[in-house]
Amino acid sequence: MALQLLRVVLSLSLSNSKEGKGTMKKSPMILIILAALSVAEARAQSRGRTMMEVKGGGSEKTLKEQSWGLSAQLGAVAYTDNQGDATSRIGFGAAFDWNLNPLIREDAPTNQYVGLATGFLYSHPGASDSNFLGGSESSGKNSDFLFIPLDAKIGYDFTDSFRLAVRGGGNLIYRSNPSVTDIGAGTGDAGGLWKLYPNIGLDADIQLSENFSLTVRPDITLTPGNDLYVATIGATYVGF
Repeated sequence: MALQLLRVVLSLSLSNSKEGKGTMKKSPMILIILAALSVAEARAQSRGRTMMEVKGGGSEKTLKEQSWGLSAQLGAVAYTDNQGDATSRIGFGAAFDWNLNPLIREDAPTNQYVGLATGFLYSHPGASDSNFLGGSESSGKNSDFLFIPLDAKIGYDFTDSFRLAVRGGGNLIYRSNPSVTDIGAGTGDAGGLWKLYPNIGLDADIQLSENFSLTVRPDITLTPGNDLYVATIGATYVGF
């Protein structure tokens, strides 16, 4: 309905432009927006028909019925190096989420998500002069990151195919060479270091099919020095 109303308003604006009541330079942009709205409306109607057909057959499930999720993730880790410069490196890993809401309350609303989140994320910062992939021609100190999130997760399903959730708890972080990064702790050269830091993050899930969704996960690790920032996008298998 909202798409149809917006399309009518834009159509009237386009008509006024053609009659000389508006600026003709706006017409191409309005035409592009109208075309995009038409495509979006067609996709929404198609999905609506599909969901009605599926509900009639009683087969397809949605995010509201998800019990667990396993995703492969790819993204970036942003941090401050030992030179005091902000930089970033590629990161990849996996995430596992478990929805405890049905276990906590049998009559719990299906659009609420209460659960746990964990997994791992690996990144190779390399040396301070390394590129985004962690490669460097210098013989400087190299380092590796390993993040293991230990989070509680609370979310809400705004539609059958879209959920937004908040995560919080701690990131257990391993640094093979702590001196390469400046996070205010363990900056000596004493070898590998494991340390737990508090974190907070967001999860946005968009269901693409019954068993697969697209997951976007930004995350901040709070440290005594410079905080760590992680952002990933993942393909998630949705389990029921």
